[in-house]
Amino acid sequence: MKTAIILGATGLTGGILLQKLLHDHRYHKIKLFSRRSVDISHPKIEEYLIDMLQLNNHSKNFTAD
Repeated sequence: MKTAIILGATGLTGGILLQKLLHDHRYHKIKLFSRRSVDISHPKIEEYLIDMLQLNNHSKNFTAD
């Protein structure tokens, strides 16, 4: 099982990628880093609402396959 990271899942490309990963059985976790919520409740999603210019403050959560 894999973990994915998406930066900006509220945008067009990120939203499409999120939908594909939600239906992909190979991924059990999807970490979302963005300024605002995607407003989707799903067991695979871990959402981090952050200042995108401060990614270094979230380095411990920024691990994936």
